[in-house]
Amino acid sequence: MAPVVKAHRCSPGRISLAWRLAKPVVTSVVIGAKRLDQLQDNLAAIELTLTQDELMPLDDVSALPQSALYLRPAKPVGVLQRADLRRAAGRVRRRVHRAHARNNLRRIEATPEAEEAWRDHVAELVGATLFPRAQSWYMGANIPGKKREMLVYPGGLPLYLQKCKESADAGYAGFVLS
Repeated sequence: MAPVVKAHRCSPGRISLAWRLAKPVVTSVVIGAKRLDQLQDNLAAIELTLTQDELMPLDDVSALPQSALYLRPAKPVGVLQRADLRRAAGRVRRRVHRAHARNNLRRIEATPEAEEAWRDHVAELVGATLFPRAQSWYMGANIPGKKREMLVYPGGLPLYLQKCKESADAGYAGFVLS
């Protein structure tokens, strides 16, 4: 991404948003600005057009399983400081990337059985808390018609990372690599 950022003299966030907006199936993106300057920078992505030569390496990077284990339902985001999550996610992401690079792989997808097992694991953990009784976004209560289930991982970062490591050590058990 660095060469594209340098060529356009803008933030990585703006490049990321412009890349997402260049996808034909994307109709909108979610921005996460906290300050006015960030909001303005994010909105400027609307007017940024990336060339095919710029889009291809970004597509290649995005094809890596960088988000496979940490940006999914029931992730440990809601209760962590960003710096802690970034460091932990970076370790998981690098490990997955190295495994994929060694084997010339480009995708990682959870099997339906693994998804169900993860959902059951999260439900078991959350069942020991008061979250199921709360009218909270943690349980999806803010989305009319949504099934009530925990949206973040209630087991904490150490257990989450342990689960990631167990899967990786078992050859990414529960995932289809291609």
